[in-house]
Amino acid sequence: MKTTISLNGTWKFLADLDPKYHAIHGGFQNPDANRRHWLKVPVPGVWQKYGERYDIYEGVCWFHRTFNIEKPDKNTIVKLRFGAVNYLCHIFINGQEVGSHETGYTEFAFDITEYLQDGENQIAVQVDNRAAITKWPPCLGYFNYGGIHRNVSIKIMDGPSLGELRIEAIPGKNGKGKLCIKGNIINSTQQKLKVIAVINEQKQVISVENESFELTNCSLDDIIPWSPETPQLYDLKLSLMSNEETLDFI
Repeated sequence: MKTTISLNGTWKFLADLDPKYHAIHGGFQNPDANRRHWLKVPVPGVWQKYGERYDIYEGVCWFHRTFNIEKPDKNTIVKLRFGAVNYLCHIFINGQEVGSHETGYTEFAFDITEYLQDGENQIAVQVDNRAAITKWPPCLGYFNYGGIHRNVSIKIMDGPSLGELRIEAIPGKNGKGKLCIKGNIINSTQQKLKVIAVINEQKQVISVENESFELTNCSLDDIIPWSPETPQLYDLKLSLMSNEETLDFI
């Protein structure tokens, strides 16, 4: 079973005017850091909306909040997921860095199971939106927002669940197309599992073997490739099944 906890809402925020010093000596990511004078801001959001002083600010800022959770048992996996952070970020749980991510408009997630403690936990996020000519996108005709600007959530998986996915859509001719899906199962058990994929009213049953599944070259009909003139999108629904019971879905 998968449980989702939203971390959207009020976070604490501070612009770090001396990030080189703090990177060496630490402090802002630590659980006991003094945050009495930090601003309270909405997440998702961008710091250009937090005050006039941040209208054109490019630099390093920190976000912080607490959340409560029971310490996971050995059969539970907890993932922290960000919809997007612009641009470079480092993520800390209870003072320990769990990972980093670069690029401002892609979703990413980290397994934070081993970093959690029973009860109150702290999350700190260092965000750096400084532009560089060797990084994409260049700031030409592009406003360089900074912040955690899409949803933040925690997913608790205490049974078989859908893990990482790779999906490739291949347009063809005369309304034809192909779909390829690869993925893995988290907390897989010995029970017989299968994945049901539904797209464009077509249903495919995919068997699970060795904690993974794959659908290759699935032919689709009546497909219109996306373009600015015809921005057609299609919903893909995946369900993890055990017999007739739905264990997880996206």
